[in-house]
Amino acid sequence: MLEVVNALVIETAFLGDVIISLGVARELKRLSPESRISYLVRPDAVEIVCACPDVDEVIPFDKRATESGRAGIQHKASELNARNFDTIVLLHSSQRSQALCSMLEAPVKVGFSFMSKAGLTQSAEDRGWINRYERTLKPLTALFEQVNISTLPRLLCPVPDFITMFTSRFPKTVAIAPGSVWATKKWGDSKFAHLASNLSQLGVGIILIGTEAERPAADRIEAICNLENILNLTGKTSLLESSGAIA
Repeated sequence: MLEVVNALVIETAFLGDVIISLGVARELKRLSPESRISYLVRPDAVEIVCACPDVDEVIPFDKRATESGRAGIQHKASELNARNFDTIVLLHSSQRSQALCSMLEAPVKVGFSFMSKAGLTQSAEDRGWINRYERTLKPLTALFEQVNISTLPRLLCPVPDFITMFTSRFPKTVAIAPGSVWATKKWGDSKFAHLASNLSQLGVGIILIGTEAERPAADRIEAICNLENILNLTGKTSLLESSGAIA
């Protein structure tokens, strides 16, 4: 069995993909308990990945700003090579991520077989999975025989006292996140407002979460509901605090 000592997982996609990928760190820790796991992510994902107990270090890669372009990739590769990783797990398939992986000097570099420009030493086929959580674990099957692709990620998010106080007032509490950066993933402000109104009438506590961009939707929900049932955190809390509310 391969012994992983110092591994780097590269997942510089959007936040949801990064959270899904944290099952890789958990499974690596199970398969190689003494391993040190680092994650390379976009700056906006650093805070939430730091809440994963299976990740030892989080390294930001500001690929669209201060570390953009070919020079940025080369500089980041130099920085990573100085950390002497023995295993690279490439989960992001962009040309940038593959180029970065190809510059890394780790003796083991694993990903999907279609990542033809990443300089992989081992690869797994992109098949045999039934959900995104399982897919992100497939590359590990090229390194280990007994991979549990059903492993789920773990996050330990602190819950602020004011959230605990609010939820304690209700038999059930529902968190509503009406926004998305993708228009096609939005259910609709009026639908969320209608849902929140029905829940409020049933005595359910409602926590609204999201960025400042979701404030108009949150205000609309507040306007038609019993205000005693709503805690509006939209634009007021960090990502980690919002995660704590969900927890």
